[in-house]
Amino acid sequence: MNRPEDAVKLYEKAATLKRDSTAISNAGICYSHMGDLESAERCYLDAADIDNNAITYNNLAQLYMEKDEYEKALDYAMTALGIDAKCREALDAAAVCNAMLGNEAEYNEYLRRAVICGSDAGAITHYIDLLKFKDKD
Repeated sequence: MNRPEDAVKLYEKAATLKRDSTAISNAGICYSHMGDLESAERCYLDAADIDNNAITYNNLAQLYMEKDEYEKALDYAMTALGIDAKCREALDAAAVCNAMLGNEAEYNEYLRRAVICGSDAGAITHYIDLLKFKDKD
């Protein structure tokens, strides 16, 4: 990931050889690291069209969280959890989104479930605090 520009070219080339959701999703991750959220979104949506998996929908949730679109992010996190109810990253995202949307009961429930699946409650609450601080700027 030190050279996402090179990596994204390789993933996109791989995806032209075989339409593969993993390669397309990985290209999206590279675009996201490069700050090109529009291209990342395109890749994630393309990957979701190919393969209905929790990781792809979680990537979309993470993208929309980065854009401060918490309702949209929550929708994608819930889609991921509908596919894999124990997807730790999607549970984390659902907890964060609910906290940012002021849904206290849902936040507590998803935080509880995330911790059961191995997440660090302190790290999640710290991340939420950082997001709330960022929103005040």
